[in-house]
Amino acid sequence: MALTRLAIFGRAAPLAALAKAPDAALGARYALACFLLTGPVALVAPLAWRALPAWPRGLLAAVAVHFLAVAAAGGDWMPLSRLVVPALPAVVLAAAHVASAADARATAPRIALALAGEIFVMARVGPTAARVGAERLRVVEELRGALAGAEVVAALDIGWLGAATGATLVDLAGVTDPAVAALPGGHTTKRIPGALLDARGVDALVLLLAEGQALASPWTASRFARGVEQRLARLPGAGEAFAPAAVSGVPHLRYVVLRRTGAESAGAAPR
Repeated sequence: MALTRLAIFGRAAPLAALAKAPDAALGARYALACFLLTGPVALVAPLAWRALPAWPRGLLAAVAVHFLAVAAAGGDWMPLSRLVVPALPAVVLAAAHVASAADARATAPRIALALAGEIFVMARVGPTAARVGAERLRVVEELRGALAGAEVVAALDIGWLGAATGATLVDLAGVTDPAVAALPGGHTTKRIPGALLDARGVDALVLLLAEGQALASPWTASRFARGVEQRLARLPGAGEAFAPAAVSGVPHLRYVVLRRTGAESAGAAPR
């Protein structure tokens, strides 16, 4: 994979390694939450480990290494523990071996704790996750018209935007943009200069309002969900350069489409 990336993109490491610098504290919390909520708590049986043959011990070691790697990588800001999902089949196999080597009276509480974590996720996170697809499609349909005619759109969440517009997308997180990835800041706090908007010919911005917030007047006084969006709103001249065109209606996905005003369309972007 590293050689393929080097040949195609000119760098061996994934761009995300530069765009999303690891945060040890966040990574540790993420890994711990995943450990408690996805089932590996069923593996905590030190006395039973000594009775296991080599192969199940290898599974335990692989699971441990995976969770340590996730912590070292800084975890993830998205829900549903996606970074540990690849390790869960190994967790299930290892848990079966541990259960066979441990006393049934000790196994039952561990399995109960593991299931309790998963039931909690199913009950609390599951319903929200189940609505993701329909809600994103609603946002796409609501904002498609406001994005019509845009040639270059800058946004942090570029996934659904690809379904809403055929415009060139400027990824404010830097995951798909080497120039943005190299800027200071974290995954959602890149310090985007106004000159970059000018250089890329950005004629539309899509920013996410903080949950429970309405669009203020002027729009630059609004509170946005992520640091990079808040920074763009505070750039000198942003209020004159861009004007609101639409706001999505999904309560917790209040995306604002801002289009470049006529006075700024000739190229004088906010600095």
